[in-house]
Amino acid sequence: MTSEWRQLREQLVPYIGERAVSLFAYAIADASGDDEGSVRLRSALVDAGEDPDSPQVTEAEQLLIDWGRLVAGSEEVPADMTARLKAAFNPHLRDLLTAFAAQR
Repeated sequence: MTSEWRQLREQLVPYIGERAVSLFAYAIADASGDDEGSVRLRSALVDAGEDPDSPQVTEAEQLLIDWGRLVAGSEEVPADMTARLKAAFNPHLRDLLTAFAAQR
């Protein structure tokens, strides 16, 4: 992972927590076919006691997982997803999340 990715991760943690950042990162890596990143992030989730295949998540965490899977496979975010993101996260946080996702 790049130093910019790590810096963005550190900026996100106070807003959404380590777990949500990890779930978001794993969704991006897994959906984008980044085998190395996916294995590393999956292992970290398992080590933290998570089940990456069936995580028990909050609504916001599920939104991040859905968004992570979407951005990994598409350049365009559908209007309904954009509306959900705007409702859940303030503009600054959306910018940080977008920059983080772009580091894939």
